Amino acid sequence: MCDNGEPPLNKQQVCRDFAFQKVSVRAADAQRYGVPLIFSEFGACFNGQECYNEVTSSADAFDSALASWAYWQYKGFGDFTTTGGAAEGMFEADGTPQALKLKAMSRTYAHAFQGTPQSMYFSTKSGSF
Repeated sequence: MCDNGEPPLNKQQVCRDFAFQKVSVRAADAQRYGVPLIFSEFGACFNGQECYNEVTSSADAFDSALASWAYWQYKGFGDFTTTGGAAEGMFEADGTPQALKLKAMSRTYAHAFQGTPQSMYFSTKSGSF
């Protein structure tokens, strides 16, 4: 589906559904094994609407499972395991942040709960939590 390494805009809902399905399966695994749920090394994408959609869909899915997450920060130290080089990181070549990627990851989240949390949702459109 991703000929150029990015989920196409016309497949946004398919990719979003896949993210929620993947998180649901991993959440069931975590429940079964009695371990915390954390996602990492996701979002190795370029600074565009496709990347924004991918990161937002993933983070929304993580929230749906009350899971923790950590974004994968690429650093260009001659790493042969990536195809996009420094463009997959958080910063442009001149050191400025990649705006859409930063917007996708700038999210409110609960640092602590009193009681047992039932759900959590952050809207990237309105900024409401």
